[in-house]
Amino acid sequence: ESVFGRGSRVWRPLICFAAMFAAAGWFYFWSARAENVSWNFGQKQTDYYNLLAEGFLAGHLYMETDVPEALAQLADPYNPQNRPPGLGLHDASFYRGKYYLYFGAAPVVTLLVPFRLLTGIALPLQAAVVIFTFGGFLASALTWLQIRRRYFPDAGLGLSLMCLFAVATVSMGPVLARRANIWELPLSGGYCFAMIALGCVFQSLHAVRRHAWWFAGAGLSLGLAVASRPTYLYAVGLLVVPLAWWWAQRRPAASRRGLAPPLRQALAGLLPLAAVGAAMAIYNYERFGDPLEFGVAYQFSGIYEAQARHFSFSYLPFNLGLYFFRPAAWSGYFPFIHQIATPLLPAGYFGFEEVYGVLVNLPLVWLALLAPLAARNRRPDERGPLLAWLGATAALAAGTILALGLFYASMARYEADFMPALTLLATLGVLAMERAAAGWKNLKRRLVLGACRGLLVFSIFV
Repeated sequence: ESVFGRGSRVWRPLICFAAMFAAAGWFYFWSARAENVSWNFGQKQTDYYNLLAEGFLAGHLYMETDVPEALAQLADPYNPQNRPPGLGLHDASFYRGKYYLYFGAAPVVTLLVPFRLLTGIALPLQAAVVIFTFGGFLASALTWLQIRRRYFPDAGLGLSLMCLFAVATVSMGPVLARRANIWELPLSGGYCFAMIALGCVFQSLHAVRRHAWWFAGAGLSLGLAVASRPTYLYAVGLLVVPLAWWWAQRRPAASRRGLAPPLRQALAGLLPLAAVGAAMAIYNYERFGDPLEFGVAYQFSGIYEAQARHFSFSYLPFNLGLYFFRPAAWSGYFPFIHQIATPLLPAGYFGFEEVYGVLVNLPLVWLALLAPLAARNRRPDERGPLLAWLGATAALAAGTILALGLFYASMARYEADFMPALTLLATLGVLAMERAAAGWKNLKRRLVLGACRGLLVFSIFV
């Protein structure tokens, strides 16, 4: 038995799903190499993340690069009005004569440094983005296939393949791979670790034993997602929801080892998360003398970052409108899809870049509302774990949406924080509709499934 099915019927779906994984990996790689720019394997890599990796290997926390003397002589280098154009690295943090990254360091610790230690060469930034993006897809797809095998064993192969291709594309993976720069590496790392965390939660809810070990993996993975993208800290509900379900189910039970099962699970999940948080606090303190300072106050950009209002509830309605309801502009000429109409920005808002409202441009997302139907007419021992996992996935999406909704800017790449979870829920909504339609009249069933396929095709195309 495997995630693909049982017995002799395994081989056909196994081959089809393996081909889907290969196609997704090729598509990410092709997207990252679309401009035919060499990645210069084996040569010195001068991107910020590889410079930080060199710094770590040299025994310090700043980027291994020279700082112009003229920069240190400025009275207030953080004010762009005082800083001559081209002086200073854009989106780097400058503190006490050194350059730092305010971006999360987890991709350096988990991939760039180990790769350099194992091979002796630097991993190109674009390759690192593709690796993390494909890793995020692979983790989410394997969890999706586990759900399909356990809860939807009669799901059609064709519809399942379409759903998996949506998981690969509608999740915004191609958006990360297409540009593959310093901004996309922490996003792709956060995506990868968040999907691993969801997979560990699923295993913990369904494992015959070692629930706590799987939940510890979820806590560690969520911690690494936070260390890549601090916005994932708002998604701690990913751990809270299954803990609440365990508490409701097992509160009367006592453990022979002295800890009630919900408490054991809580410690297993929260201690690794807290350990990563402590490491981040120490990292910040050693760099800037403040455990809560990531370097944004010392960031070089087009505005005076130390005086900017980065988070505000006044941004929330505007950001939610951009991320969910702003339609793209369509035309009969290539590339057919164009920027949204420029809206009036709230006071203090920095700006937006290539954002498209997902509910109107990727209508498959609406089917996430149908995901709870997957638990309909099931045994209690099936319904509870499935709903707990769906709740954890929804908590991941809601937490990252809230964090981005409060932020002073909106970008298409930011949607990769919440779209993978929403896409998983939406594709499970498709399987739930297929299951519910099995007993309907032929015409009604065909219309419903045809509508689901239409939403999949259109959203994948966009």
